Amino acid sequence: MTPRHRPHPRRREATLWLSLLAGCGGGSSANAPTPTPTTPPSTSTGNGIGTMADQLGTALATAAPDQPGVSVLVMQDGVETYSAQRGMANTLTRTPVSRSTGFRLASVSKPFTAVAVMQLVEQGRLTLADSILDHLPELPANWRPITLEHLLSHQSGIVDIFNDFWTPAVFNNMTLDGLLTYLSTSQRTLEFAPGTRGDYSNTGFMLLAKIVERRTGKRFGQHMAEAVFQPAGMLGSYINDEFQPIKPGDALNHGDRTTFYGFTTYFKGSMAQVSSADDFLHFFQALLAGRLVKPETLADMWRRRAVLVGGGAMGLGFFLTANGVTHQGEWDSFYTVMSIDTQRKRAWTVLTNSGAIGHSQVTEIDRIVSRAP
Repeated sequence: MTPRHRPHPRRREATLWLSLLAGCGGGSSANAPTPTPTTPPSTSTGNGIGTMADQLGTALATAAPDQPGVSVLVMQDGVETYSAQRGMANTLTRTPVSRSTGFRLASVSKPFTAVAVMQLVEQGRLTLADSILDHLPELPANWRPITLEHLLSHQSGIVDIFNDFWTPAVFNNMTLDGLLTYLSTSQRTLEFAPGTRGDYSNTGFMLLAKIVERRTGKRFGQHMAEAVFQPAGMLGSYINDEFQPIKPGDALNHGDRTTFYGFTTYFKGSMAQVSSADDFLHFFQALLAGRLVKPETLADMWRRRAVLVGGGAMGLGFFLTANGVTHQGEWDSFYTVMSIDTQRKRAWTVLTNSGAIGHSQVTEIDRIVSRAP
C-alpha cells in the first residue's frame, strides 16, 4: 500500500488573533449518547461554544469505545473550552485514549520543525538565505541554489520520497544519515529550479531536521525537547526515532503496532513528532504569546511564499488560508488536524489512530469546530 503523507489543505477560512499579523496570511478546511469530556466544555451560548460542544459530543459518540480512538481539544480566547477523548490508544493492553495520550502527528510535525528553524534564525545561527550546501555539503553540487527558505516553503525542487515514488525496501530502517547518502547517489536531479514553483516535499523537512542537528550539535529530538517542547510546556511531546521508541501509554498505529505500512523508518522533521491534545493547548498558548518565536517572526512565517501544485498557499511550515493557518498529516492509521483561527479567536487539534474510520471522524469534528460561530 502506498502511504499518504501529504496534507490535504482545506479551503475554509482561519486566522490568527495577534493584531500585528493582520493581512499577513494568504488565500488558499445519530442519536447516540455523548462521551464525557475530560474537561467540561463551556456552556456559554454567546460564542457558539455550547452548541459546538453538543455537536462534538454526538460526533465523538460514533467512535467505538473498544477500538483505536480519537482526541480533540479546542481553545477559545486563549483558554481551553473543550477536550474529549474516545476509544483506545493501545488495544492490546486496553489502554484508553486520554487528553495526555501522545499521537504520531505525521506532517503536522512540520510547523514545529519550522518553529525550531526560525528560532535559530532569530539567534543568528541560520539565515533563510543560507544554501542547503552551507550545512549539508555532501549533497549534489547543483543543489546550491536551494535555500532554507525554499525548504521551509516547499520550493526546493527536491523529490518527495513518499509521494513521488514509493520504495519501502530502500527506506526500511533508514535514518537521516542514510537519507543523505541515498539522495547524493540516487536522487540527484531536481524536479524544477529552486524558487520557481511550489511542490510539497517531505524530503525537504527531513533535511531541515539534519541541518538543525548539524548547527546545534544535538540530536534533533534533544534539540526539539530543549528549544520547543519544554519552553512551551509540552512535557509529553517527543520525537519517535531510532533513539526514542513510542512511550508506554501513547497511541499505537491501528492500536496494536509500531510499524507503519508494515515497515519502519527513522525519518524526522517532516514527521515522527508525538504530542497529545494537552500538549497542543500549551503549544497554541506559547506560540500566540510570543514565547517560542517573536511576533514579527511568526508574522513572517505566515506570509505567503508559494501556492503549491494541487492547491494550498504556503508560508514557512504552515499552510495559509484566507484568515489564518492550518496543517494536516497522515501516516498509516494516524491522522491529525491542527488549525488556528483568529477571526473567532480559536485554535484546535484533532488526533486519531484508527485509520479510515478515524479520518472521517476527524474531518467531521474539524468541520464542526471550523464552522461554529
